[in-house]
Amino acid sequence: MRQDLEQLIADARFHDLFHKNGQASAIQLWLLEFRYESETSIRWFYGRALQADHISSEWKGSLRGKFTTLPSGKRVRLLSFIAYVSADSLRKFTVSLVAGKTLFEASVDGVIRVGTDISDVFKAVGLGPEVCIRPTMHLPARDYYRSINQRLSPRDDISFDSSAVSPLDKSALLQKFEAKDLSSIFRMACNRLDAETGMAFTSQDSWRLGDFEILCAPTLNQSERAKYCLSAKSEHAELEIIEPFTHEPTELLVVFKAFSDGAIQSSHVATVKKDASFPATVKFNVCSFKEERATAMTLEVFARPDNSEEAFLCLQVGNLFVRTIHSNINVLSNTRVEGKFDWLKKQVPKHARKQLDAVNTLQRSSTESNSVIGGHKRDPWVGINRDIASSLGSLLPPRSTARFFPKLSDSKGMSRLDLVEWLRKVFADHKKAQIAWFDPFMEDVGVELLHRMGASQGDYLIFTSEKQSNNGEDSCTGEVARQQRIQNLLQRCQDWGRSSFGNVRLRVITLPHEKLHDRMILIRSPSGLPTAGYQLSNSIQMANENHPLLVTPIPADILPGVLDYMDGIVEGSEHQIIFDSDVKDGGKPQTATDDLSPIEMQHSGDVLAWWMGSKELRGLSGHNLTEALKDYDLLAGTHINDAELCEPPSDFWTKGFDLEPFHGMWDAMGMFLAHSRFGDELTIRGDAHLDSAFEQRLVQHLNPDREGGLPARKTSEPRVDLNVYFNQNLEDLLKLQQAPEQIFYYSPPTVGYGDYYAIAILWQKAPNALASWLSNQIKDWVKNNGGSRNLRSRRGALITTALRYICTYIHFGKTKPGIEALLATDCPINQWIGLNGVKVELIQGNPTEKALAPIESLPNRDRVIVLCWLIGKTISVWPDCQQNLVGRLTSSISEPMSDQYLQDLTNLIRGPLGTLYHPTPWIFETLLAPLIGKKIVNPYQVAKLWLEDLLTQWNSTLSSDKHLSFVTASDGEFINELAIVFGFLTDDEQVGLLPKIQQIFKKLARTIRTPMSTQVNFRANHRAQQVNAWIYALANRLNTFACLPAAGQLTLLMENCSKLMRRQSPDYRTTIGSEDLFEYAFDDPRQLRSHPLCKALENAIQK
Repeated sequence: MRQDLEQLIADARFHDLFHKNGQASAIQLWLLEFRYESETSIRWFYGRALQADHISSEWKGSLRGKFTTLPSGKRVRLLSFIAYVSADSLRKFTVSLVAGKTLFEASVDGVIRVGTDISDVFKAVGLGPEVCIRPTMHLPARDYYRSINQRLSPRDDISFDSSAVSPLDKSALLQKFEAKDLSSIFRMACNRLDAETGMAFTSQDSWRLGDFEILCAPTLNQSERAKYCLSAKSEHAELEIIEPFTHEPTELLVVFKAFSDGAIQSSHVATVKKDASFPATVKFNVCSFKEERATAMTLEVFARPDNSEEAFLCLQVGNLFVRTIHSNINVLSNTRVEGKFDWLKKQVPKHARKQLDAVNTLQRSSTESNSVIGGHKRDPWVGINRDIASSLGSLLPPRSTARFFPKLSDSKGMSRLDLVEWLRKVFADHKKAQIAWFDPFMEDVGVELLHRMGASQGDYLIFTSEKQSNNGEDSCTGEVARQQRIQNLLQRCQDWGRSSFGNVRLRVITLPHEKLHDRMILIRSPSGLPTAGYQLSNSIQMANENHPLLVTPIPADILPGVLDYMDGIVEGSEHQIIFDSDVKDGGKPQTATDDLSPIEMQHSGDVLAWWMGSKELRGLSGHNLTEALKDYDLLAGTHINDAELCEPPSDFWTKGFDLEPFHGMWDAMGMFLAHSRFGDELTIRGDAHLDSAFEQRLVQHLNPDREGGLPARKTSEPRVDLNVYFNQNLEDLLKLQQAPEQIFYYSPPTVGYGDYYAIAILWQKAPNALASWLSNQIKDWVKNNGGSRNLRSRRGALITTALRYICTYIHFGKTKPGIEALLATDCPINQWIGLNGVKVELIQGNPTEKALAPIESLPNRDRVIVLCWLIGKTISVWPDCQQNLVGRLTSSISEPMSDQYLQDLTNLIRGPLGTLYHPTPWIFETLLAPLIGKKIVNPYQVAKLWLEDLLTQWNSTLSSDKHLSFVTASDGEFINELAIVFGFLTDDEQVGLLPKIQQIFKKLARTIRTPMSTQVNFRANHRAQQVNAWIYALANRLNTFACLPAAGQLTLLMENCSKLMRRQSPDYRTTIGSEDLFEYAFDDPRQLRSHPLCKALENAIQK
């Protein structure tokens, strides 16, 4: 065995990995697989060994990963494998790898099974014959030391001992691929590796690539649970060492430091004796903590072996203190807004539709709140020092590679000199590179500069356009100018070729004018790797004469994509090399009335003449009417004096509004109503009845495509996307969390006032006519998508105004006839609004029989759905109403429900968060227990439904990191209900429910058991632990009512859940804020046997 390898294996810091009998370790490997046509090659990318808590001695992995296609046409993917092995297997495996054996041979030596599906992969790759072994080093935790050290621990919160086996040709990993493929390969591979390790191989951890790294954390046990607990929230800093950090008793030296804005304020040292018992506690009295003047702290723990001057780091962590919190809250409205934005959705793929909806959000619809909590009150020097440094940094920022060259007239003729000086430096920094200069209007100046600044070792390309620069010239003149520009360019190339210096290595390539627009300088290394790039705002030929020139560097992460794009343009176009230094010679529309006063309306005089009984006002409007009204003392400036205006004629309701032409006269009438007190009074007269002929004329006035109809008024109010609501059936509308008045809330009318008052009068006096008209308009909208653009605008405004008006009145509990009219139509949205009116009446305390009368005409299934929905919406109403509703519901159902029917009904009464329980669960006791008593549903159906609701929540949490909160009064009671109904199932039914729970457990267990799971994805680990606690709580309660076959499975499930919980540190429960959940999980479930629901359900079943 090599001496350096022997030293590595004998290192006491890796005792748990290589020598501890029965100890488990995890080996993780990431390999690059390349395919081109029929050829396949495998290359080592990264591997590591670290602590684990179980042994399987078998490689796990998949060859089904997706390939990434490279620019060269080759395909590549990153394969990942993992094996949980013993200390002896890891030692033998490592020795074989260092000896130059393949992964397959090393696995055989280490007694690690290799499946037949991956054996060919393992036989094709190893570390190679020539390797070196990096000495053991202690890597600090990433959180605090990220900006201090370049070599960091693989975890944010724990420091690690690290060594590695590295191939001597490690850098060859970059040289084995084609230059144009490199960026794509390493971007794909590093991003995948980052996602699977929680590290940053694209930046901080790139030095690890190609290694087989040996990792061991002295302060973690085999389940990755911390052996210590640090508290620094009070005036004392307290370190509790729960387990020994070393495998042999060793004296520990603890060093604690407090910082103020990066400088050490105080240092504290303590010793833990070799013979100390554990847990051991070390306390430091830190004055800066007591006075709240510290901004950071670090903790270092050294192990000092006997008879040695050397001390080994066991722990090196640090934390920044959060002294100030800036809170910025945006509350977004989820009302759907109508309006096309074709520019944004052009060529957007289907899978990005949700993202398209998100970016379409109106920023103005959000409510913003900002606040600042805390601050540096006791150490004000921190804030003022940072402020002055920040201000000076803004005034004197570091010099970038961007440049701004003003016009010659603004720079006293110096800007071109500065520009050339900058170009000279760029060319001098890349003497051996390939420099491509893209300029659609390149002429002789660029060629001259390139020859003066270019190096003999360089390779230079000029890409220019075939088109001349002056677009204002006619085609003949433009062609002459283009030829002249190209001729000037070629002439200068030839002049340099005939000079004593000759040409630099130069090619000039022309592209079609429509293909080239941007001015850029793109630089590649001799091997073809992207090196640098700059975008120029103007062409070099006329630089600084009429416009300044801005040079913008292209960021390194963007540069490969720009190069690929430009390469694609060149390769995909008919380009021509015109010079190569290596080749020697040889009608008026209807307008709205937004800005008009009533007097300016066309028929305003006729309306006032009818209103006031003054024939002399007929035919007048505008200035003439203004002059005439002075005699009546009806003007207040330029507006009608509302106080002096008499009431409309008393026969308005009986005889109607009989002026002709009716529609023009009514538009003028609407303006007068809107600008006087009579508008509101006119629509609330309860004793007046509408003339039938007048009713028909008002309905005709609302015809969207009638001649002379006023277009929609201009408004800044977002338009509701009507299609979203019109295309839903009644059941879907009832499932919406928003009430109709929240969607169609009150807003100033977007139609002419004549239309608005026609809607208002019809709703108050003839609701059947308005409901029928509204139903027809909605049907036409759905059928024709609103119609033509102008028709769509007017029809949409009329419908929206009507819906807003109706919803406002229904919300305040008015117009019972209107509710009946809406329910009588066959339009789902009308019915939905009407049913909300019924809900309002019940909540306001109207008699149940009277309030529910309108729904009796609905078909039986619809009536059942509505009753179920009303039960959910009126749960806060007195019990008599609930009993009446439940009684009506049960009497409306004569046959047992199917699972789907039951699910459809319960979907209507879900809580605000989409669950089957509300802040106070009521569905089971209030609704389902009576249905069970009537034999309409059975306990097994309810148990499946309740369990499915939990599974949906858990799956959503595990799949999308959705926040999962737990409240005992609601979430806990829901689990109690499931446990109680579980006790009324047969043995087979109980056992049949368990596989789905076990399936969820396996899913979360994979997440938690992933090596360094908290580092890979802390949020996913945290959510998985929450769901694990929920499953434990459920299993604990189900076990109370379980039969013998189910009890055995539940006991095993609880044991597995407990093992996962023990992977967390002792303060984990308080850290994640789930104290209620864990308290509930470990509560005694036997008390459920005396739960009132047990007796109620027993009585219901025995009926």
